[in-house]
Amino acid sequence: MMITTTQGAVDLALRPPQDRTEWQAIHTLRRRSLFAGEQIYRENHPDDRAGDQRVLTLVSGGEFIGTMRADLSHPVWAAFRLVAIAPYRRGHGYGSAMIRMAEDFVRERGWRRVRLHAVEEAVGFYKRCGFHPVSWDEPSRIEKCVDMGKSL
Repeated sequence: MMITTTQGAVDLALRPPQDRTEWQAIHTLRRRSLFAGEQIYRENHPDDRAGDQRVLTLVSGGEFIGTMRADLSHPVWAAFRLVAIAPYRRGHGYGSAMIRMAEDFVRERGWRRVRLHAVEEAVGFYKRCGFHPVSWDEPSRIEKCVDMGKSL
């Protein structure tokens, strides 16, 4: 997918990690961005390998830019989990591009609704991506978060 970022036109791909180096980049980014000072991060968490879960990497020309997991376990909605963009790439359009590509990914597999748990600092970003607060009975690992959803 070709997108225009604040740094010019960029060709991006959202795909499963292809080797140990990409898995290590995923674990490093998650640990630093999503689990810093919170709780213990488990590199071998079973959800990353479960059949109804898809760990995805955002890459450009072989460069790792971000990661997320698409949870396809619910029959009505997909969930986006562990969404993270490398700190030096934030604010340039990569996050919104990854969300759009992930929406295409789950739509192609039959889902028409998406949900996620947004940390307070990310609520504005997700609103700009078309998400809105929803009622969701799934507990979050984050104390202060906003449950958000979107129809595709």
